[in-house]
Amino acid sequence: MAASLANEIGKFAFNLVENGHVVTCTGGIRIEKIRSGSSVRKRGQCDRFTLRIPYGGTKLNWEVLFNGHEPHLPPDIIFDDADADFEPKLEEMLSLQCWNPEDHGSLMAVIKELLEQYKKHQLELLKESSPIIQHEFESVHELSTCTIIEVFVLRNSKGIVQQINFLMKLPIDLDRLPPYLINKNLGEDSISLFVVYQGCDGNNVSPQVYLSPRVEHAFSDVSLLNYPKWKDSGESLVSYIMAVHEFFNAKIDEITTSFERRRKYVAAFLSSFGTCVLEYDVERYSTLSFLVEFDYFYCIWTIEIGLEFPEEQPLFIMKSVYHCFDDKPYEAIDDNYPYSPRWGADEMARRARTYLATAIPRFKAASIKNKPYQPPGL
Repeated sequence: MAASLANEIGKFAFNLVENGHVVTCTGGIRIEKIRSGSSVRKRGQCDRFTLRIPYGGTKLNWEVLFNGHEPHLPPDIIFDDADADFEPKLEEMLSLQCWNPEDHGSLMAVIKELLEQYKKHQLELLKESSPIIQHEFESVHELSTCTIIEVFVLRNSKGIVQQINFLMKLPIDLDRLPPYLINKNLGEDSISLFVVYQGCDGNNVSPQVYLSPRVEHAFSDVSLLNYPKWKDSGESLVSYIMAVHEFFNAKIDEITTSFERRRKYVAAFLSSFGTCVLEYDVERYSTLSFLVEFDYFYCIWTIEIGLEFPEEQPLFIMKSVYHCFDDKPYEAIDDNYPYSPRWGADEMARRARTYLATAIPRFKAASIKNKPYQPPGL
């Protein structure tokens, strides 16, 4: 990208892309359509380009025009045709008044100031919508759980409001989650809520939830996230935001509680069967294996613990070290043992020990005869 621009100009563009996280809710700025203002284009002499800025659920296209013959001068910036009435107050833009060609961050400072004014411009356009939507914005703006909000008003060629976008960032604290879910995935913890109002009356509302990569990874073990649905019968945006926020906090509680129960479960079985342990999962606490013996008969006993534990009963898997079936070690799965999610981990381990005293002889007999294993009580 910067290699095609003149060196004196490319440094501004490179700094903007690498460090210019000036857009608050989604993505970063992209640079496209690098070109020259001269009729003769030479490599490394381009002096203008297009900024693609994600904002409020749309993309702004701002043209940045430097002068290749006088690269020390600040650039001109041309906005989208749809924003023809956006007229920044140049007297309030210190970054332009104090333009420093030696500072690589000068262009980034200009774009930041322009975006701040653009946000105010969109808020002025919001006043052309219904009082309902204006009230929604004011109410959301006061929420402590909604730290950042972007507003974009889409108008037709006649200047009539057709659609209003609210893009909000809801912070979420993942520190309580198990380390394996968050330690290897850096980034921000945020939920973006994109709400579209069709027309200016605010009656047709469509919300969507987006997760930052770190948050999405943190919930990757959850098979399905059923976000709260928007209630068409006059639900307020504030109540919906609170519902989404509470939903994810509840999910964090659920994941954390399950992880802690699995950890205690594994600890209890290690304490009870520790002399014959083979291996166990030290990150998720999802499996553990033992080499168990009864009357000189040995077998490998593996416990698989699901993410829905303790509501979901763990599986006992017994595998013979002597016998094969279909060219594989003979094994049997047992979920018929006594179990209750209300029991503590120590009681689960104690009852498992009692159960194995009956189950292993049955498994031994089945493996020797190469017949299906029948759990005790069946």
